[in-house]
Amino acid sequence: MAWNYFIIFAIISSLLWLVSGGLIYIKKYKKPAFFIFLLGILSMASFIAYLWIDLGRPVFKTMGETRLWYSLFITLIGAVVYKKWNYKWIISYTALVGIVFTIINLAKPEIHTQNLMPALQSPWFIPHVSVYILSYSMLGAATIASFIILSKISKQKEDAKLL
Repeated sequence: MAWNYFIIFAIISSLLWLVSGGLIYIKKYKKPAFFIFLLGILSMASFIAYLWIDLGRPVFKTMGETRLWYSLFITLIGAVVYKKWNYKWIISYTALVGIVFTIINLAKPEIHTQNLMPALQSPWFIPHVSVYILSYSMLGAATIASFIILSKISKQKEDAKLL
């Protein structure tokens, strides 16, 4: 029955992420934007905890559940990267990706009950999925960061040629 409440948590998380992704670019709203972003993460984490308690098992058995974790991890990584290196764009990027996976879960409710294949239901599946979801989230963020840095380097070289 916990999935019946997912829409509430999804809307709250998505709106918080959306607002923070826009406010982060306004200098005087940077701190509140980051706090709002963290509230979105807390909302998604709360739903995962609620679902875990309601189901009485770890939340990794269905496709929908793994998408929940991806939404949580990508935004969590965005928060850590922002705090460490102060990249404003990472908040917007991770918020967008988190919202996309949340929308997929809302649009396809049949994946909430679609069990994973038996081979993926082993006790090792939970740590395995946690690590690979975290890794893919980092890879996505690193890819975007590299494109931005490469474009800045390219622009600097062009500017140097003009001198």
